[in-house]
Amino acid sequence: DETASPTWSAEEQAATENWLDTKDTSSSSSVLKPGSGDPRSVIGTLKATWPVAKPYALFFSWVTMASWSLFRAVLPYACANSDAEGSGEGTLQYAQLLSYIALSLGSFLSNFVTLTLTPRRLIAVTIIFTGVFSLLFVAAVDPDPMFPEWFVIILAIVVRFTDGYMAPVLFQSIARRHAQQDPEGIVTTVSCLQSVVSFFMSWVAFALVFGGAIKEE
Repeated sequence: DETASPTWSAEEQAATENWLDTKDTSSSSSVLKPGSGDPRSVIGTLKATWPVAKPYALFFSWVTMASWSLFRAVLPYACANSDAEGSGEGTLQYAQLLSYIALSLGSFLSNFVTLTLTPRRLIAVTIIFTGVFSLLFVAAVDPDPMFPEWFVIILAIVVRFTDGYMAPVLFQSIARRHAQQDPEGIVTTVSCLQSVVSFFMSWVAFALVFGGAIKEE
């Protein structure tokens, strides 16, 4: 029930109490505030909000990593492998065009179709997204045509739509479910992990392509 009061775990409750204690003493000059420019304030925020931010951070990092860093690396090869008579240029054009439209559409719909991400919903969306992306990845690494061109295009659309829709919804959910648990700090933690993961996965994608793990038919 989205209107019901959220149920918090012991770790979340402890994080809430810790944040409220800090908030009550924020007038003291000894308290380092986020945005003060001192790296200790950022580290303190990450430590304090990690128990609450962890599921959101892991989910957002995975979806962003797959739909940006890895997606751009595997899509051309998936399209090429799906085209038994060519190199998949036409399939790639349709996949890129329609996937970016799906990305924009998902972001647009998130303003009207709201969804609060409970732990169960996070798990469900993660499983579905992982399954779809895994099919796209298999199409890229297996040089034998396994899927028709239209199916690869659909996979690309679903991957980018999920990213476009779920990213705004995730931050909306944080604001709704954790209004009393330093939502700004939680967003900081989520964004920090996502940035680090995306940076390293860009190099992993580079290694997969130039190492020959992903190849055309």
